[in-house]
This record gives sequence, C-alpha cells and structure tokens, in this order.
Amino acid sequence: NVFAKTDSNATKKVIKCTFDPENQQILIKSKLQESGKNQATVSAKIEGEKIEADFDVFYVIDFLTNIKFSKMSLHTSGATKPFLVQTPEDENFKHILMPLQPN
Repeated sequence: NVFAKTDSNATKKVIKCTFDPENQQILIKSKLQESGKNQATVSAKIEGEKIEADFDVFYVIDFLTNIKFSKMSLHTSGATKPFLVQTPEDENFKHILMPLQPN
C-alpha cells in the first residue's frame, strides 16, 4: 500500500484528507521520501466547509478493512476534532476517527 510507506525519520505514517464540498470529493494524499507523492480521489456527498485533516494511516486502514457497510457518513466540528462515522445500514454502529494534531 503506497499510502502506508514512510521514511526512516518519521514516527507516524500520515495521510492528509481534504473534504471538498465544492467538488464533492475527498482528496487523499501522502508525500514521503521513500515512496514519493501519492494521491487518490473519492467521490462523496459533502456538506459544510472544506476541511483538511491528517490521520495515522494504520488506524484508517484498520477501520476500512473491518467495516462491512457500503455507505457511511462522517461528522465533525473541525479538522482537529474527532470524526464520528455512522452508517444508515446499522443505526447502532458508531466509530470515532481521531485526526492528528498539526505540528
């Protein structure tokens, strides 16, 4: 996974996610010495302000590989605040993704 690679000086493997309501997409980027620049775009229905948040890639990958839902919603009050993940497929499902604090 190119997003999970890092250089030898880094302690965390980080991805930057930009939630863009104007273009209705999530842009996922990493920039690391070892693997270079990598990015992916995911179409999404986004409401509210544009938000850029950094996440530890291993927590995101762990979450995404263990869910069984085709639709999810993310709710947050800011780029450094917790992201609440829910799904219309199971009203009891709730998961928190914690963004990294900027350096």
